[in-house]
Amino acid sequence: WTAILSMPLVVVMGTFTLLCAWSLTSLTCFHALIITLAQTTNERVRGVYQYSGTVNTADRGCCNNWISALCGRTPPSRLPRDFSAAVTCYHCDDKEAVWSLDRAKAGLSPERICSAANL
Repeated sequence: WTAILSMPLVVVMGTFTLLCAWSLTSLTCFHALIITLAQTTNERVRGVYQYSGTVNTADRGCCNNWISALCGRTPPSRLPRDFSAAVTCYHCDDKEAVWSLDRAKAGLSPERICSAANL
C-alpha cells in the first residue's frame, strides 16, 4: 500500500485508463452486435425488430453481415460535398438568410452578416 499511496497520480491515471478501455471495449462489443444482426444503432436502441415483430430484410446471417460490413460498398452520402456552398446565417435583426456564392456574386454585402461573436 505504501507504493500506491506514494504515487497518487499514477493511481489516477491508471483508473482513467481503465475507464477509457472499459468504455471502448463495450462500444466495440455493441457495434459487433449490431453488425452481426444487420441493424443500425437507432434500430437497436428503439427495438424496431425486437418489439414490433417485423422481419429485418437486411439480415443475411452472421458471416454475410460481416462480409457486407467490411467488404461491401458504402452508400453515397446525402451530405453536401462542399459545406461552404450554402451556409445558413442569421442577421442581427433575427431574419434568416442563406449565404451562398451566388448571393455574394449578386452583391449581397458581407457586412450584413453577423460575426460569430455577435450570435
